[in-house]
This record gives sequence, structure tokens and C-alpha cells, in this order.
Amino acid sequence: MLALQADFKLFVAVFILLSTFMMPAEAQMRGDAMRGAAVFRAMNCVMCHAGGGNSLRPEKPLKGVGFANKYRGDESIAVMIREGSPNGLMPAFRQSQLTDQQLFDVICYIRSLTPKQRPVVNSKIKAVSPGSDVKKAPVTKLQPKRT
Repeated sequence: MLALQADFKLFVAVFILLSTFMMPAEAQMRGDAMRGAAVFRAMNCVMCHAGGGNSLRPEKPLKGVGFANKYRGDESIAVMIREGSPNGLMPAFRQSQLTDQQLFDVICYIRSLTPKQRPVVNSKIKAVSPGSDVKKAPVTKLQPKRT
């Protein structure tokens, strides 16, 4: 009985060890926004991208719906970080400067800068055709939520 328990424990230990090494690297690592923010500061990304903005190209911030639509996949952000921008304004951060884990963390931090968009749901909104009798409501400008 003791030999059977020892064999089972050995089997479980070997299984865990092998499964860890056989998993793809992407499955083993998860990004963490808090660590990513620290790496973002340590690598001086904040010099050009303070608060998720872009001091060199203000029309291209690292946050917002436009950014989220352009960089739908994390791979596209990873390529930009690893290779830098084609025009040379953003330097490349190779693996010798930024580990894969740090890269995942920075991507997670960048993603956290854009809150998830909620769909507009209002059952009182009706389709209005041009020339209808519906009075126009005053237009108000919506301001983005500041966090």
C-alpha cells in the first residue's frame, strides 16, 4: 500500500513537472497591469506616453477606442514594442531589454488604460425619420470618464 502511494505521488510530481515544461510559453505567463505600470515607468515609456498619451504624435495615444480598434490583438502591440515604430520615433525594446513576462505585463497595463466600452442600451430610443414631428433634444457633449 505504501509503495502504491509513493508511486502515485511520484507520478503526480512528474506529471506536473512535465506539463509545466510542455505548455506553450504564452499559456504559462499572464500579464499583470500593476507590474506593467512599474515596467512602463522603469523603461521610461512615460517620457513619451505619460497617462497613455503620446507627446510626439498626440493623435496616436495608447488608449481609447481608436487604439483598441487598431490594436485588437495583443500580438500587434507586442510587435510594435519589440520592433519599434517604422519611422524610428519609438525605439525597439528587444528581449535583452524587456523579458517576455515584462512585455506581457506592459501590454496588460496598456490595455487597462482603455476601459471596456459598454453598449448603449435605452428602450425609449425610437427610430426617427427626417421630417417627423419629434422635437429635437438639445445636444450635449459627452466627456470621457476620467479614472
